[in-house]
Amino acid sequence: MIYLIGGPSRCGKSTLAHKLAKKLRCPEISVDWLRSVVAPYLNSTDKTVLENILFKRQGQDTAKDETEILWPAVKSFIEDKGRWPGDFVIDGIQLLPRYINQIAMSIQPKIRVIYLVKTDAQKILHGFEQVRSRKNDWLLKDHGHNQPYLAKVAQEIAQRGQYFAAEAKQYGFSVINTEDNFADSLNALVEALYAERKRLKKTER
Repeated sequence: MIYLIGGPSRCGKSTLAHKLAKKLRCPEISVDWLRSVVAPYLNSTDKTVLENILFKRQGQDTAKDETEILWPAVKSFIEDKGRWPGDFVIDGIQLLPRYINQIAMSIQPKIRVIYLVKTDAQKILHGFEQVRSRKNDWLLKDHGHNQPYLAKVAQEIAQRGQYFAAEAKQYGFSVINTEDNFADSLNALVEALYAERKRLKKTER
């Protein structure tokens, strides 16, 4: 089974990917890592776009541009893993629903697509305040006392979450809101996916 986990930043993609891969005892990878592998082979224009995104020299709504550039490589990677007999977990903000929909049918039933979102800016902002260890959090380490900046980031995450939720539902993909009971929501999702995988394995024998 190929597990694709998408959604905005700070919604739990990497955490879920790590927990699920550990539970399933399977490999995991982030599209961010694939970006570093693909980047040397891109043309100069696409390299510049990726650098602008990486160093935030453009606006915040850049996931679409990055996905368009990386999609051929990401698509090939997902399709290749779809031929594996085992499980594999892939996460990334670049896994936009309309792109995943292009290949979902060809890999069925070996694909499970999940989008994690947060859509309430006030709850997101409150969530920033609940983070216990800020020294390991890139956002709060640098901007933890800048309330206007954090409010802006929370609004951007909420807007992206609304976009991901609407488009994912359009294509029939699962959408999980993680703004309430974050840790419990992810743990429950891991257990549900693990139980689902065990049932499927019985039918594969």
